[in-house]
Amino acid sequence: MEKDKIKSGFVRNTLEILNENKAKLVVSFLIILIAYSFLYGLWKIPVLELGISRMSVVGTFDYIFIFWVTLLSSVLITLFIYEKKQAFVEKTQHATTVSIGGFGGALTGFFASVCPICQGIVIVGLGSTLLSIPTSFLTAYTNVFKVVSLGLLGLALVLKSESIYTKYCRACNILK
Repeated sequence: MEKDKIKSGFVRNTLEILNENKAKLVVSFLIILIAYSFLYGLWKIPVLELGISRMSVVGTFDYIFIFWVTLLSSVLITLFIYEKKQAFVEKTQHATTVSIGGFGGALTGFFASVCPICQGIVIVGLGSTLLSIPTSFLTAYTNVFKVVSLGLLGLALVLKSESIYTKYCRACNILK
């Protein structure tokens, strides 16, 4: 009974937070949509023709994936901003540290989830050819990676919403 009360409470609390921060939610949604669609190879910078050239056709599932990644990421960013603001008001350093670390992890995951098969290119882009592992065999499992990344974003959203509502961080206590 107590878990059901917490579950409905943090969902209601999250919706109230999002309702109070509509402008931040919309702005983050638009910024993420523009950035993610660029990284996904849907468009190039005009005049310069600078961008990512896709080797495969963009299908319906890709557009659905982009929408959900953008929505979940923008909600997460709005919650991170809210938590950071609350930590500043309440002057709790712990919540601020967790929020910054969580934001960094979410940002890294956001860019890495664009193409999980292209990690060799990312490693080469960072300056090392020694770690470039051939991953082309993973191309057949791209949709599985997409579904898993959506699931992980959803899990991150649930955990962040619950920790804001209960003011208790499960991950923080696991790490201790």
